[in-house]
Amino acid sequence: EERQLLMTTLDEIKSECKVEIPIVSSGSTPACMMVDNFEGITEIHPGNYVFFDRMQYEFGVIDELESIPISTMTRVIGRYPHRNEILIDCGNV
Repeated sequence: EERQLLMTTLDEIKSECKVEIPIVSSGSTPACMMVDNFEGITEIHPGNYVFFDRMQYEFGVIDELESIPISTMTRVIGRYPHRNEILIDCGNV
């Protein structure tokens, strides 16, 4: 389990290096879906887990596209058919 490995590593660092580690970060979409105990971890990085995006649908984590709780409306400002891409005016977070 990711959490247990992290806690063991932290204990070794604290013991051998005599340092405190006030912030313990962990997580990813798969880890957040599988772990039910975040004891000892001060922050998690759930990735796209909070949105259940199209990738999670493709992986079979969710059964219906309607389960994806967010959508965005934006302008298409460029088309690149030879690359199978479009350019949108949407910004980022």
